[in-house]
Amino acid sequence: MINIFSIEELRNAFNRYLFAYTDKVTKISPNSTLSAIGYGVAILAQRILGEAAVLQTYIDPELATGDRLDDIARQRGVTARRGAQTSTTYVRISFDDTQAVTLRSGIQVTGDDGIVFQLTNYPTTTFPANTSASGVRFVYALATSLTTGSNTNVGTGTLTSLQGGAITGVRGVINEVPATGGSDAETDDAFRDRILNIGNVVAEGTLAKLQAALSEDSSVTSIFATKPLYRLLLMGRVNRQARTSTAQANVGVPKIGVITQNLSQLSDSELMTLQGASVQYLPLNTPSVVFVNVEPVKVSIDARLAFSDTITTQTQRKEVIDRIIQRLYALFRDATRRRKLSIERSELLFAFNNDAGISFLNEQFFSPFGNIRITDNLPITLESVIIRDLQGANQNLFGSQFTTYYV
Repeated sequence: MINIFSIEELRNAFNRYLFAYTDKVTKISPNSTLSAIGYGVAILAQRILGEAAVLQTYIDPELATGDRLDDIARQRGVTARRGAQTSTTYVRISFDDTQAVTLRSGIQVTGDDGIVFQLTNYPTTTFPANTSASGVRFVYALATSLTTGSNTNVGTGTLTSLQGGAITGVRGVINEVPATGGSDAETDDAFRDRILNIGNVVAEGTLAKLQAALSEDSSVTSIFATKPLYRLLLMGRVNRQARTSTAQANVGVPKIGVITQNLSQLSDSELMTLQGASVQYLPLNTPSVVFVNVEPVKVSIDARLAFSDTITTQTQRKEVIDRIIQRLYALFRDATRRRKLSIERSELLFAFNNDAGISFLNEQFFSPFGNIRITDNLPITLESVIIRDLQGANQNLFGSQFTTYYV
């Protein structure tokens, strides 16, 4: 860090050097020419030090804050500061057999903590009444928080009421798995640590450059591309071919796959916004590209187990399964972040066997039966966890209708 000295300290330093390097001057009188020169040099030196100190904050992340950290990240090729993210979960909606019920995207659910979630990507569907039955039906629907931040990662069973009034025929809602993916905006300290501990990954005309640029104003966390586009970005050129129709124009068009931080799907308008923003970061002779959502590889787990003797209540069983699901979540998130080629079956088994609430896990009937292979660097996520007793019967941890944890 550059120290800025006072004018008097700098003038005294000038005098010391002057006396040290010449024998022609032995005294500097007040108001003399040499005294004026000394003050002038001191004022100039102080200004230079001040400008250098300001410049240092633009190039040294340990001193920079705010926008200057953002500038340093761009210069060093570090992906942009991460913004706050929403969280997602699945809610179970129960409704009467005897009444017609219409469900759609936009229906909102909430709980005692006041965090509001909204059904996402759910097509408007009417379930007709079944007058010959007298039971309760249910469906699962993806729900996304309307606000961002780590506080949106609500726990299991916290979303229990409809926001904005009842819906005819709907008996109740509940989230049987915790919400995940919500995060706060990256602080200066966290961003600074990431800048200091990462190498330059952004060179012009690469996927990393595109990813860094597009992640500045969106939730994009990863960019994937078809092989022709990957070669194109590395080489910076492509052979153009004339196409005479829209159908022909779409044949062979390179695709850029987008993955968001919480694995939610971007809308068509959001994809178009990214596509427009990408133009300035692609080589000059790049053809049109298409941005698409990347569907994560979804994995279901089926386990037969016995709870420990100390786990006797439904609440205790739910707590054990919640812990296991959190471990599995972390395992899958780490695999996607590190671009791992596989998840070992032993890692999945460890998530169960390492919990004191489980006395025995029948590994012979544990599915998947082998390692999970991850191809093409695709993200991987947990879709459901089916819990059975040792005889294979589903465990009713959330009432008679529940058999599966939908993640």
